[in-house]
Order: sequence, then structure tokens, then C-alpha cells
Amino acid sequence: MKLSLTKKIYLSIASLIILAVCMVQINGGDHIRLITCTSNLKQIGLALKMYAEANNTYFPNKPGRQGFEMLRAGGYLENVKMYTCPGEDDCIPDGTDLSTASVSYMYVPGLKMTDPPTTAIARDKEFRHASYLIYNIQIRFTDIGIRRVNLFPIRHGNVLYLDGSAIETRNHEWAEIISKNNFTY
Repeated sequence: MKLSLTKKIYLSIASLIILAVCMVQINGGDHIRLITCTSNLKQIGLALKMYAEANNTYFPNKPGRQGFEMLRAGGYLENVKMYTCPGEDDCIPDGTDLSTASVSYMYVPGLKMTDPPTTAIARDKEFRHASYLIYNIQIRFTDIGIRRVNLFPIRHGNVLYLDGSAIETRNHEWAEIISKNNFTY
């Protein structure tokens, strides 16, 4: 069966619309979780600043979860739900010692408030968000319609900086932050 050019164009456009709707449905809810995760990191950032103000500008000197436990036990951020990304399946029960819990964020110990404000102090653990499955879509058209669809994953996550900003970073910036800083779990 030979299709007319108009039908080929129509089928190509319909295929693109269906693909776009599927991608939105797969990743739509994750955008809300990503925003909530960013908010959690900002709350952690406020707790870290309060801790540093009370400790001669030094942030907790213990790595990862142990540093977060210093915040929780010290009363700076006692709500353990703030240490869990909303994209996580496990929830930390109230009152849990964070040094043994499955927290969603990583932390760099040994920093001071006087370090450069663009220094990353905490971030998501890698592959925490389903939106790591967001793809760049590359479609090639031929005379018989869509020939090939290539999907390229986008790596990204939230990063908390000393100035208190929590920003979603992508691809090469995310890879640079992961490799450059001494994050621990």
C-alpha cells in the first residue's frame, strides 16, 4: 500500500504528538518532586547556616549522613523528611539517627561560611530522580515517514551552594560538580 505525501506527513506529526504526550506523562510528576527536592536542599542550607553561625563559621565536620545527623541532633533541622528526596521510596521514620538512615543527599564536610559562596556543599545522590529518564529527542524524516528516533538521556540533579541557592544542574555541569567536590554519603 502506497501512502500519499499528505498521509505520510499526517502520520509523522501524529507519531510526534503521541511520543510527546507519553514523555510528559512519564516525567510530568517528577518535575514537582524535583521542585520539592530543591526546597528540601534549601531547608538543609538554612540549617547549615544556623549551625555555622553557632560554631565559629564552621559547617559540620563529619561527612555525609553523619554531618546531617549533627544538624538533626543539634535541633537545626529535626524534620527527617527534609533529608529524603520525594522521589525516594523509603521514608525515614521520625527520630531516626541519620548517620545510619538512607538519606537522599550528599554533603561535603569541612567547609566554612567564609569559603567562596559558589562552593557546592550538598547535592542529590546520583540517579535519584526519574527525570534522569528525560530525553533529548532526535527524529529523522525520510520519504516514507519517520525513519529513526534517537533518545539521549539528560543527567541532572540539585546542588546546594554556600550562598544558600539550590539549583538544578544538567549534563556537563552536573558531571563537573560530582567529580570536583568531595561529596560523601
